[in-house]
Amino acid sequence: MWSKRPETLLSKDIIFLKNQKLFSIGAIYSHWVDKGSGEEISSYSVLTTKANSLMEKIHNSKKRMPVIIPRVHEKDWLNPNLTEAEVMELCIPIDPSLMDAYTISRAISSRSIDNKNIQEISKQYEYPELAIIDA
Repeated sequence: MWSKRPETLLSKDIIFLKNQKLFSIGAIYSHWVDKGSGEEISSYSVLTTKANSLMEKIHNSKKRMPVIIPRVHEKDWLNPNLTEAEVMELCIPIDPSLMDAYTISRAISSRSIDNKNIQEISKQYEYPELAIIDA
C-alpha cells in the first residue's frame, strides 16, 4: 500500500495482522458479458472502509483502508443471504491494536525487477526523509 507523507514523499508499506499470517479482505465480484466482444468477464473490487488510526497514518490522503474480515466472520462474509445491515457490520474498521505495519523498499514498484518476492524488498526499510516527518 502506498503511503503519502506529505505531498511529494511516497513510500510502500506492508500491513499485517499481528497474530495472523494471512487474512481476508472484503470484496465483491461479478461475471458479465462485454456487449461489444461477447467475451465473458470476471471482475472484482476490493471494498474499503474508513481508516483506523494506524491506517490513517499510512493511507493519509484518502483516510481509507481495505475491509478486513476477521477469521471468525469469513464464512459469514460468504453468505449470499446477508442483509445490507449485516454486510455493513462486517465493514467496520478492524481494531488497530490487532495490526502493524512497516515501510519497505520502493524497489517493490520497480519495473526492472522481475522477482519482487525477495527479502531485500520486503524487509523493513528506513527512509531518513520520512523519519523527520513521522516523528
